[in-house]
Amino acid sequence: MIQDSHGAKERWFYPDTFMPDTSDGVSHEAICFLNPSDRDAHIAFTAYYEDKEPAGGFEAVCRARRTNHIRLDTLVNPEGVKLPVNTPYALIAESDIPVFCEYTRVDASVPARAMITVTGL
Repeated sequence: MIQDSHGAKERWFYPDTFMPDTSDGVSHEAICFLNPSDRDAHIAFTAYYEDKEPAGGFEAVCRARRTNHIRLDTLVNPEGVKLPVNTPYALIAESDIPVFCEYTRVDASVPARAMITVTGL
């Protein structure tokens, strides 16, 4: 196990998230976790919108000493809600133990493709 987890956190804020239309098979949004600890990390997501109430209950696990690359278009909460396509929203990710987290968006919906990747606030 890595003893120095400097920079690992339990909460990340992503104010500018936007899932492009994923029907082209290339465009996507993903949250990537690195868990260098000896315990599994249980992760919860909450989405915030401009014009409606937040949606929560989205969950994932990043196993001990592993990574987990989560395509956000695959998340479904217990009420059957998915994150919307082509809609701006903000995302909060919370883990029960400190881990590392990075957000990536690939938008290939127009000829000038774009990719961004950031760590959370």
